[in-house]
Amino acid sequence: MARLGVVVGVADYTNPLNNLPACKNDAAAISEILQHSGRFDDILQLVDQSNTSSSIVKNRLSEFADKHRSSPIEEIVFYFTGHGNFDGNDFHYLLSDYDARKKNKTSLSNTELDGIFRSLSPDLFVKIVDACHSGVTYIKDDNKLEDYLKSPGSEFSNIYFMFSSQSSEYSYASRKISDFTKSLITAVLDFSPGPVRYRDLMSSISDEFEATGGQTPLFVVQAKNTEIFCESSVELAAKLRSYLLENSSPPTQSEKTLSLKDRVLLAEKMFCTKEEAVKILENTKGAFEEREILEDIRELYSIKITPFDYIPTESATIGKWINENPSEELFAAPIKSQETYLAPDFESHLNSITRFLTVSVGNADNIKMVSKTRTVISEYKVTTTGLPFIYISIRLEPKIKAVDPVECHVAPILSRTKMVLFYRFRKLSFTDWEEATQKTTTKWARDEVFLKNKQDIENTLEKIWNALCDYANTYLKEKYPDVDSAVVSTNGDDSAATVDT
Repeated sequence: MARLGVVVGVADYTNPLNNLPACKNDAAAISEILQHSGRFDDILQLVDQSNTSSSIVKNRLSEFADKHRSSPIEEIVFYFTGHGNFDGNDFHYLLSDYDARKKNKTSLSNTELDGIFRSLSPDLFVKIVDACHSGVTYIKDDNKLEDYLKSPGSEFSNIYFMFSSQSSEYSYASRKISDFTKSLITAVLDFSPGPVRYRDLMSSISDEFEATGGQTPLFVVQAKNTEIFCESSVELAAKLRSYLLENSSPPTQSEKTLSLKDRVLLAEKMFCTKEEAVKILENTKGAFEEREILEDIRELYSIKITPFDYIPTESATIGKWINENPSEELFAAPIKSQETYLAPDFESHLNSITRFLTVSVGNADNIKMVSKTRTVISEYKVTTTGLPFIYISIRLEPKIKAVDPVECHVAPILSRTKMVLFYRFRKLSFTDWEEATQKTTTKWARDEVFLKNKQDIENTLEKIWNALCDYANTYLKEKYPDVDSAVVSTNGDDSAATVDT
């Protein structure tokens, strides 16, 4: 039975600002481990800019699977290092030509990857992912895990899935090597010379990140806990040390664990100045202005972006969220007020038995109602000044009379490290020849991004834009359902024209 290895390392992106120099060493180190272990019959390496574009990676993975489809597969180990993004439904491996406007085309989805390897029915499937937002939650309870593994068709019998961070976290790296991969290499060195089990890797990695913090690796296991990852030798250990240190001496505990000062300095990199944050807001508005309306409705609408310097209406939901999340240290605060309401005056009764009897025998109508007051949150306020806007309206303006306006309100709230984007969609209806007012409004949705993560901001803005276009598309389909034909009056008399739709 064959053992297969796949290493994908994306260090260089079309946009140089997204380059990750450490990923080149990540991929090289893992390739060394797989090659020197002597356990793998075939290893596919996609680690240069020339072979990490979306079309090449997808084609090479498919060819690799087809090459081994006729052979029984004992084990597949897949390793990825590079940018990743979790969009709420699936994790995407971002490849070198990644374009947020063409997310599905220029990235490899986790679902597609699993499908390729599931078709080979390996006895053991191992996935090691060192990327931001890598911790996709596969199974939420044991029963679902069992159902997932035993469902009909070619499924995974045994799995070790290792992810560098939770689905809401970022994975960190120096310019030389990524933290998670460095921890994996250190684990191999700790057990050298000799066999290293997958369970050994997970235990060692967990211990290290519990001590250093920064990110929380996620592991999904359905296996015997006895399976071997590699056989570490003196020769392999010497090669691996070169990826960690300037010399060949073993890593010391101080080198494995970041000092308090180093952890503070690492966190410092996530902080923004006010000038940087203002520029990000301006770029956010500009990003929406440059978007293209989806092809299906492009001829029906134009785009109109309007900034506002006051709080959006019906913003109590935002105020409540701010009130419930004081640890976020946002530059915003809830606005509270006193509200008067009527309530039964149970306190005027002598005791709880009297209250019970009064209600239970059907005399509730005799209970006196009294006015009371309570504190409510009605909206929120921004506690910083000098921002280019408080919220923006992204409006799809009709080009023709048969459609109504649709808009999205985006209200960003800042801290020194984050931007929380609240957004909602509204469909308007005409109340006069030119005036359109709100008819339906969705609830506020929310996404959080780090101000220093340009790629994450771009992905989130794309998500909001696509949701607005989908909202408009859904409204149009409901207003104009798909039928074989429709009769449309053309001149105000009894004559009519039949229009195919």
